[in-house]
Order: sequence, then C-alpha cells, then structure tokens
Amino acid sequence: MKNSYPATPAYKLPRHIESDPSFTKILSLLQAHTRKLRDGSKLNVSLVELTDALTNALLTAYRAGHVIRGLEAAAEKLDHERSGLLKLKQRVAQGERISRLVLMSNDGSKRFYSEADRLLEKHFPRVLGWVVDLDSSNLGSLLFGPEKSAKIILINHKEAVSQILLALIKDSNVSLTERAPNSNMEDLTNERDK
Repeated sequence: MKNSYPATPAYKLPRHIESDPSFTKILSLLQAHTRKLRDGSKLNVSLVELTDALTNALLTAYRAGHVIRGLEAAAEKLDHERSGLLKLKQRVAQGERISRLVLMSNDGSKRFYSEADRLLEKHFPRVLGWVVDLDSSNLGSLLFGPEKSAKIILINHKEAVSQILLALIKDSNVSLTERAPNSNMEDLTNERDK
C-alpha cells in the first residue's frame, strides 16, 4: 500500500473534534510550528509544549491503559492494527482519520528520529506525530515513574487522542513551541549533543 504525502498535510482529525467549536484553533496550532524529523522526510511533526492540560490528558490516557512506550512496541502495535484495518477495508469503506498519536522527546538522536519518521510515514495518515518540548528522562518519569525514560510513546486509542488534542487549547498560555516553523530536527539533536 503506497501512501501519498501532501506537502502540507490536511489533518483529518477525529470526527467529533471536527464538530467541536475549537476545531479550527486545534488545526492552526498543529500547523503553526512544525519540523521534519530528518532530511528528505515527507512529513512534518508538530512541536508541542507540555502544559498542565496536556500533562493531565497524558496521565489520563496512561491510567486508562492507552499508552505504549518505546519505538519497537509502538511499531508492533501499529503494524498489528494496520493488518486488521487492511482486512476491514476490503469489506467496508474506511476513512483516513487520525486515530493514533506518537509523542517523541526532544533529545533523540538522528538515527532515532529517522526510525520514528519511517514509522510515521508507514502509518500516515492515521498516526499524527509530535515532538514534546521535554527530554526523555522527564517524559518517562512523568508517565512511568522516577528514573524511567521514554523517547517515544504511542497513544493507541482514538478517544484518548481526542482528549489530548483538546488539551492543546485548554491552557490559555502557549501550546506549541516558539521555534521557527518548518526547520529540520537537526537543531534539536545538535543542542542535545553540546
């Protein structure tokens, strides 16, 4: 199955988010500050700042069992779901809406971001990718306890994804980082390597 990637993706958010009055604000926040994870990437990821509302939404998703930690575990889960969806599509017309969310820490290596980018490309347009303005130690300890790290997590339930999307606009201060839009992730990896 070959995916076509728009230059600027038109996100198809979950249906009930599209009917929410906040829809256009969420969409503009997602598209305001983006980066490519690697040179030659076909997709952009949003750069997201961790707010209190986003923290609460992530913790709720974790408590409900909708968070998977690690690149391999996320890839395995998405591949399994993809297999089922391909079988279902043969019988029923399915829309291509975002139903999963991959959050990455801001301290990954070039190799890590390349692998994460391939994962997002493979599962486009169903999976949305974000880089959270948080290192892997803090992201891991937030959800999994002290001294646990997480470079990547998968939110694997569409209701949890919807609540996280809505959390973007709940805090009145900032939701996305103020870095220049559409630049490469290299500045993040270079900052970390200093």
